[in-house]
Amino acid sequence: MRSAIEEGAAALDRHRPADEIAEIFDAAEGQLTQSMTPVEFWRTVAPAIAKVGDGHMRLDLDFGILIQALHGRRFPLRFMIEDGRFLVIENRSSHSVPVGSEIMTIDGLSAGQLIERCGAFIPADNELVSRKIRILERDFSSICVLALDLGPDFDVSVKERGKDVPRSLRLRGLTYGEWVDAASPEPITPQRPPFYELETWPDRRIALLSFSSLVRRDGVDPAATFKDIFGEIAAAGISDLIIDMRGSPGGRDSDAALLFGHLALDDFRFVHSRSLKKKRFDFVENTSDRGINDLLADMSSRADDAGRIVLEEELDRMQSPQPGAYQGRAFLIVDRGTFSSSSEFASVFQHYKRGPVIGEETGTASQGGSGAPVTMKLSATWSTIDVPIVAYRVPHSGEGHRGVMPDFAMSTSVEDFVHDRDPAMAKAVELIESARRAKTDTSQQNEKWVATTGLVP
Repeated sequence: MRSAIEEGAAALDRHRPADEIAEIFDAAEGQLTQSMTPVEFWRTVAPAIAKVGDGHMRLDLDFGILIQALHGRRFPLRFMIEDGRFLVIENRSSHSVPVGSEIMTIDGLSAGQLIERCGAFIPADNELVSRKIRILERDFSSICVLALDLGPDFDVSVKERGKDVPRSLRLRGLTYGEWVDAASPEPITPQRPPFYELETWPDRRIALLSFSSLVRRDGVDPAATFKDIFGEIAAAGISDLIIDMRGSPGGRDSDAALLFGHLALDDFRFVHSRSLKKKRFDFVENTSDRGINDLLADMSSRADDAGRIVLEEELDRMQSPQPGAYQGRAFLIVDRGTFSSSSEFASVFQHYKRGPVIGEETGTASQGGSGAPVTMKLSATWSTIDVPIVAYRVPHSGEGHRGVMPDFAMSTSVEDFVHDRDPAMAKAVELIESARRAKTDTSQQNEKWVATTGLVP
């Protein structure tokens, strides 16, 4: 596994020097001195993988082993993390735990301790806290078991909203079937979200375009789909477009670039560079992705001064706006679940001042991360390792060790959740109304709008 990572991981030393990475791997290897179960192996090695600081490099257990390890042990409460506090948003246990209750401790561990200890197992670009928090919110029911060996029963201290004194509960862990059966009728994050959703209000000249994923669905042609989307937007006379990419895990970079092409006001670059360590990888021959070597051989590239392979495909060149590209105002909403190419889209959107970015810090480094992960099966340990072989640099002037920072920071609190409020969407609408007022106002308000958003009203 280590040799595969060192051979193929293109962004291995982006956030830590190579000698420090070697020390981390040496320390992990030093603990592999006796026979281990697959879960014990994962518990030993996953923190070392996470310390690399590459959100696309991950060690996963075989699904069968995972189900076996979690059987009857899934933590039965879902929560959001707000200012370091665990606030319940869904209760799948048999006990009364109202939405909004604060989980003070789980098996004696505070929220801060759980974030720190579980977060050590979660890969994220430069160990981005935004990404780790999002994964914890989504997967805590399983991470706490795998990482900390909690369960099957959980001693929990809970403080309900409006009460000063917490109460103690013993919650029984759930099987996978119980976890699914107890889920809310309308899951917060659908298992297979649609490729996109478009809502238009022609009378108000506003449209909402939502991408909960940029992953292609069977039979979906993104080029034709985007053309249809923006054709409908043009036909409706839309002047203000809200693009919602919250929770979008990404997809193909070429599709994200094509999407931005329908918004671009001028020529643009979606990537500054894509690079690899080499053009043919030995470890790939032991994976189901062995055909990638043939694919790489056919791609245009050059070697830079450091000996790295720099791709020179269509995506790596200057891009032009698509015919009939949308020319109106645009507003992008993101959160810490906006990852990979969706986060890169946000980087480019912000870099070219296409409109204000609203929401939370994204989950991928603003100047680019990695991609094209090759999955290698580790048969002896019933696990797999994803080795991302391409390093990306995208246009953005922000801090490379942080995600894309919103121009208008807006998070959903537990109070917003309880009352079904969407502060980020409300902010977008507020900005639209402000822009429309500014369009008829050539005074200081207009100047403030341009300075704040980079847009001409």
